[in-house]
Order: sequence, then structure tokens, then C-alpha cells
Amino acid sequence: MIIDLGFKILEMDNCIYIRDDILLKIYVDDINIVDSIKDKCNIIFLELFKYLKIQDKDLIKNFLDLNIIHNWSQYLIVINQDEYIDRLITEFGLINVKMMDISLHPSLSLISIISNDKICNILYYQKLAQFNSNLTFIYLKVTLYILRYLKGIHNLCIIYRKQDHSIAIIGYSDMDWESDPSDRKSYTEYIFIVNDSLVTWTSHKQMIITLSSMETEYMTLSDAARETITRLQFFQELEISSTSILILFDNETIIDLANRTIINHHKIKYIDIRYHIIYHYL
Repeated sequence: MIIDLGFKILEMDNCIYIRDDILLKIYVDDINIVDSIKDKCNIIFLELFKYLKIQDKDLIKNFLDLNIIHNWSQYLIVINQDEYIDRLITEFGLINVKMMDISLHPSLSLISIISNDKICNILYYQKLAQFNSNLTFIYLKVTLYILRYLKGIHNLCIIYRKQDHSIAIIGYSDMDWESDPSDRKSYTEYIFIVNDSLVTWTSHKQMIITLSSMETEYMTLSDAARETITRLQFFQELEISSTSILILFDNETIIDLANRTIINHHKIKYIDIRYHIIYHYL
């Protein structure tokens, strides 16, 4: 039906459709119509209304627990989660407790535990994802600590500004080697900033146990490079011009391996072949 209205689906994100300058973002039962001119959005709404029972909620103010604030005079869009965090703090009775300055204290260990410390009421837990099948009071304590940290930063936000020049994208990549004491797997971490505003980020556990920090860093840079290609193709589909993406990394050996300025078979022979695709991206 949406295709019949003249929209084209994006290859990089099948939830986004485009027609001229108008974007349609679909998520479950929500449809966001995006354009700089409100009258154009109203026209699309009327076209959709012929086929679907939909309601016009006017300007987007909240989406997936994200507050969206528009500042028309300064051409700004601001997003935060202060209402969501305040709701959790109230639910867990932490309104009057002391705030924490760091997200997780070193004394609070997240090692998988097999003991009699388990409790049954899952309602007390937010998702400490990898421990959902092994719930204990220790993880409840960690969750409450994190909420006390969020209480102190709940008013922080991400600001997006109008830009009149080409998109400038910068990526920052890093890793945390064998930081999970439960299985000794490492973490891949990277963020991408577009015109000084954060647009995508990740911190996820790698699939395998690496034999050295070099392997971990090499895999992290490869993952970041693939994300770079995704961002570039996304902007190309939207016909938005962008400069070459710069990824900042703090290991010269890894950069040399990726550029093939040095070939050290002994160091890279254990790395899965899928990560060597980075050779074609640089």
C-alpha cells in the first residue's frame, strides 16, 4: 500500500520509506511522517487515512520513551529520557536516595552466580541482559545502583542542529579486552558523530574469546568499519552528501595491519576471516 502511494523503501533500513523529500518511518503500529513543511505531512496523512485507521498525534513529542523537544527559533531538536528515568526512580522508591557519580562501583561484581541467593520476583529487575536467567539479589543491588547513577544525569540530552554544509561523520572506536570475568570475552565499543551530534553507538560482547588484545582491537575496528559503510549508504539513499568518514583509533599496529603496511601472519592467523573485510574498506 505504501509503495502504491509512490514511496520507495530504503535498502539500509526497511522501516523507512521515502518519496521526494518526505520520509515515512514505521515501527510496529506507529507511523512517523517527516518533512520540513507541515502541510506536506498533512497531505501524506490524508493519503494514508484512506487505507488505514490512523490518528494524527501532531508533532512528535515522545517516541519509544525518548522525549523529543523542538526549538524552531534555533533550528534544534533535543532528545532525552528524563521522564522515563524519573518513572523508574519512582517505581523503585529511589526519589530521596543519594545519587551516584559513577555508573557501576568496582565492588559490585557481575559474575554469574550459582547459589541460594536467587529470588523469584522478576518485577524488581530491569534487564541486566545476560543475567536474566540467573537472577539474584546481587543483580538487584547493581540495578538499583545504576538507577541512582541515572538519577544524577537524567537531564542530559543529545542536541541536533541544522547544518547548511555537507555531512561530516567521525567515528571513535575502542575495546575492552576480556573484561567479562564470567566468560573472559571482550567488548567492542564505538560511536559515530554526525556534525558534532551523536547518532549511533554500541558496546557489545564479542562472539569469541580472543587470544590477545590485538585480536580484540582488530575485530573492533572491523566492526566499526562495517558500521561506517552502513552510515554512508544510508545517507546516499537519502541523497545527502557527506565527506569521507574518519575513524579514530589508538593502536598504530592495528592500523598498519588493516592497511597491510605490515603483514604479520602469526598475529592475525587466528582471527575469523569475516573481520578481514576491513582491507576493502580503507
